[in-house]
Amino acid sequence: MGEGLGSRIVLFVVSVAATVGVFHRAVFGGGIFVARDILRVYYLLHQYWAARVSQGQFPSWYPYDGLGQPFPGMVISAVFHPANLLYLVLPLGRALTVNVLACFPAAASWSSGCSATE
Repeated sequence: MGEGLGSRIVLFVVSVAATVGVFHRAVFGGGIFVARDILRVYYLLHQYWAARVSQGQFPSWYPYDGLGQPFPGMVISAVFHPANLLYLVLPLGRALTVNVLACFPAAASWSSGCSATE
């Protein structure tokens, strides 16, 4: 194992541990993120996406914002993001929590890869 790979693994483990330490209530207590845009926007969008996809339908139109708008055209909906698959296999609140918490170690790993010089 190269020195660069070892330091990236250590950074990933440390970032996971730090995320778990800071957000311990969400990880161990079953809490979910409900403040501000999470509750008003993301929770509803992912709930709509999961309901449509689980019925075998493509969510092409989102009727609950104004007079409606194209769902794939809403950048915030992230219709084609692979993390949306979590919303099909986990309860909505838990999937949202996992999705939010996974961002911190992913960002640390990505930034470490971008700053590495070989």
